[in-house]
Amino acid sequence: MDWQLLAQYLSYLVAIVSAFFSYLSNKNANRTTKEIEILKEDFARENEKRKNKQQFKNKNQTLILDFLSSINSYTASHSLENKRIALSSCAKVMPYLNDDQVLIVNEVMESIQQTSTSGWNDATTEHADKVVFSANQKFLKTLNTMFQED
Repeated sequence: MDWQLLAQYLSYLVAIVSAFFSYLSNKNANRTTKEIEILKEDFARENEKRKNKQQFKNKNQTLILDFLSSINSYTASHSLENKRIALSSCAKVMPYLNDDQVLIVNEVMESIQQTSTSGWNDATTEHADKVVFSANQKFLKTLNTMFQED
């Protein structure tokens, strides 16, 4: 028997087996790398969705706070400029509200538009003040709920 020839064939066999296992290892590593890349992309998409949702929520909260601030400023002074600002903020906040909140804002807008600028003690001014007070209570509950969801 030729031991040298046998050793040479055995080394070829070891090389072929190691090349086969190297191929399988690389294939598995490539698959794992692709899976990691897909997970990264999914995470980035999910993160972007959350970021957009948070930005929308922040904008919604800011508009509601601006709305409440402007209607309260109006009820404190009953000036024409504050009336204009209050009505403008009512219009700005409307697209971001649900149906119940839109009804509240419509009622506020209607009562503010009907107020007289001649005095503080007429019935339309008192009604507007009551509507604004009620709207404050309802929207503050909404904001409290929104802040608790964070």
